[in-house]
Amino acid sequence: GVDLNPVAVELAEVSLWLNAISGDAFVPWFGYQLHCGNSLVGARRQVFNKSELTYKKAKDPSWLNSEPVELAMNTPREETQIFHFLLPDGGMANYSDKTVKQRYPDDFKALDSWRKEFIKSFAGHEIADVQRICEKVEALWNTYRQQLKAERLKTADSYPVWPAENSEQTRSSLSSKDETFSGRLEDNSAYQKLRWVMDYWCALWFWPIDKADELPDRGTWLFEIETLLDGIVITEKVTEVAEHTTGDLFAEDGLLREESSLFSGAGRLKTEVLFRHLPRLAIVDTLRKQHCFFHWDLEFCDLFAERGGFDLMLGNPPWLKVEWQEAGVLGDYEPEFVLRKLSASKLATLRIDTFNQIPALEAAWRSEYEGCEGMQNFLNAQQNYPVLRGVQTNLYKCFLPQAWRLGAQKGVAGFLHPEGIYDDPKGGQLRAAVYPRLRAHFQFQNELNLFVEVDHHAKFSSNIYSASPGTVGFEHISNLYAPQTIDACFEHSGSGDIPGLKDEIESEGKLKVVWNTSGHRSRLISIATHELELFARLYDSEGTPAWQARLPALHAKQLVAVLEKFANQPNRLGDLQGQYFSTVMFDETYAQRDGTILRQTQFPQDSSQWVLSGPHFFVGTPFYKTPRENCTLNSDYDCLDLLTLPDDYLPRTNYIPACDAQE
Repeated sequence: GVDLNPVAVELAEVSLWLNAISGDAFVPWFGYQLHCGNSLVGARRQVFNKSELTYKKAKDPSWLNSEPVELAMNTPREETQIFHFLLPDGGMANYSDKTVKQRYPDDFKALDSWRKEFIKSFAGHEIADVQRICEKVEALWNTYRQQLKAERLKTADSYPVWPAENSEQTRSSLSSKDETFSGRLEDNSAYQKLRWVMDYWCALWFWPIDKADELPDRGTWLFEIETLLDGIVITEKVTEVAEHTTGDLFAEDGLLREESSLFSGAGRLKTEVLFRHLPRLAIVDTLRKQHCFFHWDLEFCDLFAERGGFDLMLGNPPWLKVEWQEAGVLGDYEPEFVLRKLSASKLATLRIDTFNQIPALEAAWRSEYEGCEGMQNFLNAQQNYPVLRGVQTNLYKCFLPQAWRLGAQKGVAGFLHPEGIYDDPKGGQLRAAVYPRLRAHFQFQNELNLFVEVDHHAKFSSNIYSASPGTVGFEHISNLYAPQTIDACFEHSGSGDIPGLKDEIESEGKLKVVWNTSGHRSRLISIATHELELFARLYDSEGTPAWQARLPALHAKQLVAVLEKFANQPNRLGDLQGQYFSTVMFDETYAQRDGTILRQTQFPQDSSQWVLSGPHFFVGTPFYKTPRENCTLNSDYDCLDLLTLPDDYLPRTNYIPACDAQE
């Protein structure tokens, strides 16, 4: 298990302990199983070819616009293969917010200048340096993999579970396990060297704006990486004899070479030596602790070598867009940022005044921005999440390709996440990666508040993926309100009427409408390439490949035949292009802002005052619902009975004209 929140990791450990209590007093130990870290930000065992390290023009194929290739843990690295985390990227320290730029113009210029030089085409001697560094990385990785395998075996306890044979149980004490584990974190130089190099690469994406002048040039960066891997700092100083010599001050006999080891005899990193000789690494240390970079291919390298990945991955990833919203930070110190809608000029004045009044605020504001935009740049980088290119980044989407990458050949991943990947018009490339792996898609609506912190209208789904792509084929159920309906659909015989979305039940002499949670075999729809081709013809632009089709929420498999009829119709609305137009009519936000309409719930005096909203009309009638006198929610409407309405009846309106007809 991996979680960014250290408290969540502790709670998971306690929960597992409580659920594993048995009569023989066996206590499980999770040192190598539970980790605190950011699952999405870290280095990987992926490589570029050395031929991709040179280019003449920015648009020429190079590591900057290509995807790295996965290198299996038990596959030896070839001489021409370069680890991706030894190469720069255009997204590193790439900040763009205008407000922040106005605050730090000189630092932004320094960052732009540094980045331009940092991502230049590699020279021949630099390529040779990187290849040499790669050899050292590979050697350390192999060493640590063997060490981790031995440590995992040393701390493992055998525990027979039926129907396995009752082999002899071997158990070690918790204290001995903790000692082995802490030694891995503190006394294992191979692990520390690799992690520091990987953390250094990650830190460059989040580099502090006010420390732009401390960024390394490429030569210095490669030197410091190699120094970390070697574990020795070599310094040179002029001897007293040379200082009094009028000849060449840098003659070999006038130099004294000093070597300082970065690690103790037990393999423990001497941070005071590291930061004294390489002070830039102190910034890296701060950033890695702040952002909790996590390198899956390092932490579980023995398992990846042995099994090729995980057999089962489960998660409910964050349903969260990564967006910079300064009001959230500033509002903690000055509520006016949140409570009032301020103009840009007033906002700028208030920001500066607040910075002057609260000295610590500016650093917190800047750090929050660096973390947010650094995260955006990392997730949007082609080398990190190429399948999400062009898709609006939401954290849950990033977990999908991550799980596919980390899964074994026959591995399975299950995730709860929103429906955005299935209906995003720009998500075709992601769906092309999803459908060959998707094995089950069960769409829920939160009407029964399965997630109380989420709006009851929210739609999400339980999705089961295979780690490896295959033939398109998955089971689909939509309009679910409770998990037990899934089992009921699979167990149903298929006879009888298909239940709808709601049921009417009599309670205490009154009819009550409730959400239907019963199952039916016909709710279970098998989706293959043929169905995706049908959906593409109906819902997407002409020529859309089947694997990129948007997925409709179909209540029963009989509806597929109905869609076939629609798809076979020769006449399409698109054939009449130019003969019709669509309009948003009055935009509720902008029409109020420009004085066209006014929010005021009342009965209109006549039809010229009646502004229709969505709930007013339905198929064939504009008299479907009327707002209640106090209308603040989308449920504050009453249905109208057309048989009882007077001829001159007009429903209430939530908006009235704020100007005359000519205006």
